[in-house]
Amino acid sequence: MTHPNVCRVFEFGEHPRPTGEKVSFLTMELLSGRPLEDELRRRGRFTVAQALPLLEQMAAGLDAAH
Repeated sequence: MTHPNVCRVFEFGEHPRPTGEKVSFLTMELLSGRPLEDELRRRGRFTVAQALPLLEQMAAGLDAAH
């Protein structure tokens, strides 16, 4: 699936440790920019007007995934 609001996942897998335990992993595309968490720390709470475009992008990504 390719969509501007969805990060591409390339692989899911398990890697065995020397103890025999398996560790699950995934590899995904590297995106540029700051994490939302960092932006919230820097700016504080978003107003509704600031949050709405982000929520619309998130909803569009979820819609495409379904």
